[in-house]
Amino acid sequence: MFYANSRTIYMRWNLPLWFIPCMNLTLVMVWVIEYVLHRLTEIGEKVRIVVCVVFAFIGITMQQLIDIKFPFQFESAVLMVAFVELGLFFKKHKIIEKSSSHKSCLFMVCGLLLIGISAAEVNGIAEVRSYHYGKYPILFLIAACAMTWAVCLISNKIKCNTILEQVGRISFPILLMHKFPILFFQSVLPVTKNLLEKPDTVEGFLCSFAVSCITVSMCYIGTLIIRKIAPMIIGE
Repeated sequence: MFYANSRTIYMRWNLPLWFIPCMNLTLVMVWVIEYVLHRLTEIGEKVRIVVCVVFAFIGITMQQLIDIKFPFQFESAVLMVAFVELGLFFKKHKIIEKSSSHKSCLFMVCGLLLIGISAAEVNGIAEVRSYHYGKYPILFLIAACAMTWAVCLISNKIKCNTILEQVGRISFPILLMHKFPILFFQSVLPVTKNLLEKPDTVEGFLCSFAVSCITVSMCYIGTLIIRKIAPMIIGE
């Protein structure tokens, strides 16, 4: 477990939490990069773009050339650094706010969604945990960036929504606990199990939506209990 790579046999019993060591290692690398960039006061932001490109290139190249299972899922964390740094660049320059205030925001959202869906469809199945980025890893990057940008624009337009804000406040507990209710619906309950195996049907989609809502609600209740008993578990 200390080795913390979900691609080995040693985390099979705790596979749903693979992202925690990977996320922690990603944040450690980001902290080091940010520490350096803050001292490059004049060229820090320009270097940030270079960092994004370099880490994206290294992450994709590693996946193509070697198949080593590093501790703390380092092979996946490298590519994730590129996304974090790109997010910090967007935040620094208020790109989401500027884009959402533009008159053509709706067309931009539609265009980004179209690009993201098309790239994902051509690229095929990709999964960060299994260290597989599809047939063409560059399309994985395009799809991820386009879809994330679109979602951020939509979120910025919504501004305030009580339900979404509550979900956002418990996003980490949802990440920690969501797998167990979903496994119940996927494996134990026959009705939902059969419907969830057909996500491309109307019935399957509606079932997936209902299961998602129920799972988030269960995680919310679980969060309230954890906050009362042991808030340190979720970092509070």
